[in-house]
Amino acid sequence: MEQLPTWSASSPPKERDMRVKKFGMNFRRRAERIAGRIDLIPLIDMVLLLLIFFILSSRFIFQSGIQVDLPQAVTRDAQPSSSHTVILTKSGLIFYDGRKVNREGLNFGLELATAKGRNPLLIIKADRGVPYSQVVEIMGLVKKSGINRVALATEPKRE
Repeated sequence: MEQLPTWSASSPPKERDMRVKKFGMNFRRRAERIAGRIDLIPLIDMVLLLLIFFILSSRFIFQSGIQVDLPQAVTRDAQPSSSHTVILTKSGLIFYDGRKVNREGLNFGLELATAKGRNPLLIIKADRGVPYSQVVEIMGLVKKSGINRVALATEPKRE
């Protein structure tokens, strides 16, 4: 029977490693350090996914589903996001901020907008086929409600 070699702390490391390989016993402990490290790859993946989500979802936000054939003009200003819109269709329907209203409902909505204390901008989008008298009547309601900032929406002139 073969006698196993004795282990001592004074034996050279190479000799000990050879004995471990030969007999298959490795009782030395390896101190594994667990470092508090944040793995950046999943974090970057999540940020990119959120970015893609917001880019795609912002493209599908439409201003209005109401078809209005706006008149054309040479100049056109950008529409601020904090504005209210009144849409007049060719068939005589009135929409205030995307909701169908009658004249009394429009008057109530305009007075409510001025009651909030701010001086809101009101954009009137009138179809090309709407009679001028109806646009003037709506502008009179707007003036009566106390809104001073009014804009008429147009499309850029095509050349």
